Amino acid sequence: MSWREPTTSCSWIDTYKQYSTSTFEICKKKCIEETDVLCSSIEYNSSNGSCGLSSVRSRSQNYEEPCSADGYIYSEILNGKRDPRVSTEAVTSWWLYAFVGSIVIIALVLMAIMVMCRRRNGQPTVDNEIELYSNPDRRGPDQNLIYLRM
Repeated sequence: MSWREPTTSCSWIDTYKQYSTSTFEICKKKCIEETDVLCSSIEYNSSNGSCGLSSVRSRSQNYEEPCSADGYIYSEILNGKRDPRVSTEAVTSWWLYAFVGSIVIIALVLMAIMVMCRRRNGQPTVDNEIELYSNPDRRGPDQNLIYLRM
């Protein structure tokens, strides 16, 4: 896991948890171990030992560089931390099953159409019309013809 170089900035309005820690490194560790909310950044105040965890990054509207309050050190996780509440495996599986299920349904519909399609009077038509009967064995004017043009 890599962190952004510490800066004298802050986004203290967006912090969701506060701890009292003795060092900046312990504050980073608190963020890494956080499981309730995705911790993306920290603000550590060396003068009073306060450690603020935040789910926002430096792109937040409340981000200040330099920080208007003295003593704050800000850093954010650049890569390597995922939201513990979201399983990417479950999301991937869901999309995979949905995709495969859609393909199977499309294939079944196409097979049903192919079985029900008959060329007009057993001969191919000149304008590529295909008649689709609700009951292919009983052709006639009362059999719900559907014309498909290709």
